[in-house]
Formats: sequence, C-alpha cells, structure tokens
Amino acid sequence: MSQGRIIVAESDEQERNSLVRFFLMTGYEALPAADGEEAYSLLQEKNPDLLLMNLLLPGKPALDILRGIRENEDWSDIPVIIITEDDSEEISIVVRSNGANDYIVQPVKQADLSIKIQTNLELLDYKRKLKEANRHLEEDKAKLRRYFSQDIVEKILSEDISAELGGVIVDAAIIFFDVRKSTTLAEKIGPARYTKTISELFTGIIDIVESNGGAVNDILGDGLILTFGCPFPGENDAMNAVRCLLAIRSYVEEFNSSRPQYLEDPLGFGMGASVGKLFAGNIGSDQHMKFAVMGDPVNVASRIQDLTKRTESDILISEELKNRVESYVRIGKSFSAVLRGKKNREMIYSLEGMKPDEAVDG
Repeated sequence: MSQGRIIVAESDEQERNSLVRFFLMTGYEALPAADGEEAYSLLQEKNPDLLLMNLLLPGKPALDILRGIRENEDWSDIPVIIITEDDSEEISIVVRSNGANDYIVQPVKQADLSIKIQTNLELLDYKRKLKEANRHLEEDKAKLRRYFSQDIVEKILSEDISAELGGVIVDAAIIFFDVRKSTTLAEKIGPARYTKTISELFTGIIDIVESNGGAVNDILGDGLILTFGCPFPGENDAMNAVRCLLAIRSYVEEFNSSRPQYLEDPLGFGMGASVGKLFAGNIGSDQHMKFAVMGDPVNVASRIQDLTKRTESDILISEELKNRVESYVRIGKSFSAVLRGKKNREMIYSLEGMKPDEAVDG
C-alpha cells in the first residue's frame, strides 16, 4: 500500500519524471501532469492526497486551480505545495493567500521536499480522522436524541451530566401527560395503528416540550414525564412549563381535528404539573443506570394527573405552581384533595390559559 497519492504537475518533462521516480522510490503513488488541464482532470478522477504543482504551469493557471480546490468541499482539505523559482516574500504571500499549504523553491531539494510532503500528509490524515470522529459523534448524537432532548444530549457528551450514580437537588417543574382510555383504544384499532397514532402524537408534543426549554425524562407507554430545569434550573422553568401545558392542549386539539378516520373519537388526555425541590440524577447500578427525577413535586404531578380522570379539567396544577405563575395565567376551578400517599389535603387548580395582553417574562 502506498503512503499517499500525489499529483505531480510540472511542465518540464525531465523535472516531472525525476519527481515521479523520487516519489515512487519513497513509497508514494505519483500521478504526472504536464499542464493545468491535466492536473485538474486528475483532481476530479483520482481523489489525490496531495498536489505538488509548479506556479507557472501552462494551460489552466495554477492560482485558478488553487482557488477551485479551496472552494470545492470535497477537495478543500487536499494539501497543495507550490514549486516556484522565486523565493520572495511577495510570492509566499500570493501562494498562501490563494490557498497553498506550502511552497518549495527550485532547484528542488529532495530532503526538503520529503519533509514538506510528510508533514502535510500527516496533517491531512489528522483532519480526516477528526472528520470521521465528528461524523461518528453526530451519528451518536442522533441516536441519543431519540431518547433524550437536545440539551440533555449535549450535556451528556460534554460530561456536564455525570455518568456516575448520584445527582443533584434542583428546583424544577414537572409535567405528567397521559392519553385517556388507551387500553380500550388499542384493542379497538389494533396494535399497529395504535403505535402509529401514539408515535405521531408524541412527535409533536416532544417538539413543543423542547421548544419551551423542557426535556422528556421518560416515555411511559401512552404517557410522558416532562421536566423543566433538570438537571440545570433556569429562571423561567415554571412559566416554561405552563406555556408548554397550554401549547400541548392546543396541539392535541389540532391533532384531533385532523385525525385519521379509524379514530372515531377524539383522543382524550390529562396533564398534571407541579414545581419544587426534587432529585435529578442517575439511579440504578454501575452496569445499568437511568437519568431520573424523584421527590415530592414528582409525586404530586403524577397524582394530580390521575385526578384529571375524575374531573372536567384536562390540566391541573399544584398550589405551588399556581403561586409562581398566577400573575400571568387564568386559573379555573379549585378544589382540595388528599393525594394518594399523602395525609393532608392539598389545593389543586385547573389551568384555563394565559391572561390577555400580558407581557410574560417569566
């Protein structure tokens, strides 16, 4: 296997042949070109690793070839070394400003040329490996985005989110979303159609969540756990959660208005939301772990989502969340309830919408 494929673009036949023999003896593949048109054709046909080119090459001008290489995305990394008789500073500026990586002065000293060739090919190899690593990274990111939101993916890969067990206590908002009567619906329309319907519904909801600064913490079959401020809280997490609740309501209404014929009835849903101090981090074991949220706000959001099944409200929020956002939103019904697993009664509120003409900053 050759160490690299080099185009030798030199009009002087004796010099060209000498350079070709030198490259062949040192383990490179050499492709001779006598003029600019031939050199450009070899660029298009042979996918070279380096171009060695005389500045005064006849035919297509060497500087035009240089500019063409740098403007072509497929060629932009190819090293170009210019052969010139002129060792002036002006020539150095001209060739480098037009895209040359280096230049060598005639008569060419093979030792100097060998060092320049090796240095530029090593740099090319590094660039190619870096591009390949970046390609794999983007593929890995694309896979991770199927399971996590964009911000979580970036923080995982940058190690802002630890890969070790444990986590942090944060002040965050959380939403539980649930599709109503899903078991009956799945039996009625069949598993394939049901899966397709839920996937289409969740695709739009997840886009809404991420556009409002949230993340999908978990997919629970026909339900979602959505977080705002985990594991990095922000100033507007409570309001972002409320905006998200209302946007999801509008989206499901639109989804139902254009639902397929096999869905005889509109999809029903319920959402419960709360806010407060909770744990956000990795639980499980060293072999298998999961990024999870736990704490009283999580339990409250889950329980009040259950309450939507027994009320006429599709969105219920906790008292703490209501207190943080009531300046900007319209609150509907209120009632007290003893949530499952808790002793004391708690106030629960339905969310109607945003107050008109309010400048909501957070």
